[in-house]
Amino acid sequence: MGKLHQEFDEDTKAIACLEKAYELDPFDLDSLLYLGSSCSNMYNKLEGMKYLVKWLMYNTEYNTDIHVDESLLNITDEFELRPALKELLARCLDKNPRDVGLLSAAGITSF
Repeated sequence: MGKLHQEFDEDTKAIACLEKAYELDPFDLDSLLYLGSSCSNMYNKLEGMKYLVKWLMYNTEYNTDIHVDESLLNITDEFELRPALKELLARCLDKNPRDVGLLSAAGITSF
């Protein structure tokens, strides 16, 4: 339901649904990616980027090749977190430049 709300630019409703999904399964990659996007759309870039960090941490396609430092989740300044996240995403994109989730996450961190 959260993804549907997101597609209709109803980010507030999307966030509510996605947060519920996240409560039920904090390792669900779709929820983490979509929360990253919707939070960023609602001008909460820091929270959105933290969801993207978690998305990388739990993504088995990438977390074996890169180390995602859990301390990134403690950063309180989006301008400090953004370059670290962009670097991680770039390393993942080197491995798989056609991954739609990575491209989406990279786009979110660019604005």
